Amino acid sequence: MKDEQRLFSILVIEDNPGDAFIISEYLDEKMEKPEVTIAVDFKSAQALLTQHQHAFDVILLDLTLPDKIGAPLIDEMLQLAPSVPIIILTGFADISFSVRSIALGISDYLNKDELTPAMLYKSIVHAIERKRSYSQLVESEKRYFQLFELSPQPMWVLEPDTLQLVHVNETTARCFGYSKAELMDRRVTDLLATGLIDADLPIAEQSLLYRRLIDHSITSIKHRTRSGELRDMEVYATPLQLNDRPLMLVTAVDVTERNLFEQRLTRAIIKAQEEERYEIGAELHDNICQILSSGQLSLGMLKRNLPESAMKWYEKGLECIHLATDEIRNLSHQLAPSYIGESSFRSSVQNLLESVFIHGNTKVAFHYDEALEEQRPDKEQLLNLYRILQEQLKNIQKYAQAATVEIDLFLNDESLVLRIADDGVGFDMSESPTGIGFANMRRRTELFGGRMIIQSAPGNGCELVATMLLKPR
Repeated sequence: MKDEQRLFSILVIEDNPGDAFIISEYLDEKMEKPEVTIAVDFKSAQALLTQHQHAFDVILLDLTLPDKIGAPLIDEMLQLAPSVPIIILTGFADISFSVRSIALGISDYLNKDELTPAMLYKSIVHAIERKRSYSQLVESEKRYFQLFELSPQPMWVLEPDTLQLVHVNETTARCFGYSKAELMDRRVTDLLATGLIDADLPIAEQSLLYRRLIDHSITSIKHRTRSGELRDMEVYATPLQLNDRPLMLVTAVDVTERNLFEQRLTRAIIKAQEEERYEIGAELHDNICQILSSGQLSLGMLKRNLPESAMKWYEKGLECIHLATDEIRNLSHQLAPSYIGESSFRSSVQNLLESVFIHGNTKVAFHYDEALEEQRPDKEQLLNLYRILQEQLKNIQKYAQAATVEIDLFLNDESLVLRIADDGVGFDMSESPTGIGFANMRRRTELFGGRMIIQSAPGNGCELVATMLLKPR
């Protein structure tokens, strides 16, 4: 009974008629009607392969032919039939040469004196399967390479431990303004905006920070092109194993235009909100306070005509008017901070702190970087910082039960940093805050290309850090 029912087309290149006959017999014993073609020299084999390229399932090759022998014969055959598995049949048991042959791309190396029908059949079947698997692998790699190289999105491969770029596609080169060769000499941190990762840190720490930046990035990450232009990119990373080498495949989606549109929309919303705040603040200050002042004057006119028994109620009413006037003025100043007109941001923050912690139960430490006096942010940025501070102080007052609050406003390279920390009750970060207040603070930070990070734990207080790219006046 035949071991194999499928039909095989086999090219036997053998100049010895006796060996060719034995090989054909062995094939006939194990296969159902194999189609065997005999070529007696290299020239005739060349003609057959040129005329019938890819028609043969396997080639059985004698290494000593009348017109070509040894390694040159192997090289020529591999070029003639790159997709067909080749098995060498020889009468010389040269182990070192057999190893070199396999390294060149030969599928198997069999000694004629030790050959059996089962051995030949097994070698042919395995050679065909290996070649088919290899071809599928090569085709798969080719498709993935095309997907990588022809992707409309920037893509790069890097070493996670060193952040060294290993491969980049053409889109990455065009996006950043470098040649592919130039990018191969760089680390991925060279493509990030200044201040995201400190270049002076040990490379292991830079690698850890980069992976955290990708894994925990809530918003897009700012990258810098060769010309210095900043581009917002959403980055997605996938572990990759290539030749037993752990790598990371990164895909970047340029969302700069989308972010600019969202920022314009956010600015319009904030502008409308601020205009409404100023209108309400002005109405309270200029109208309601004036009405209360008139009421105070009217009470003063009545004072001389009041009996002694009514003076207590007169003083009480006057005190209420004073309190209401102070509260309304305080509220109007919070709605319309004074620094907008006076350019005194520090004093406005101090006034805000005094109004929020008016009872003195909380110790407040406020640090203001003097460098801000020389390189002042513009009023729009200061206003958004003020609103972020105002919102977080309200949260601290309402929920934190804090004994101390620390507020730092300082410059860090090209960034403006606002840090607000308290020693209150804190909260569980797994139940991350999703209220309107936090969303508004985050939007205000992102409006200037920044990021807001909150760290807290039950019993360990809360720290909020809002980092914005400095927008000079």
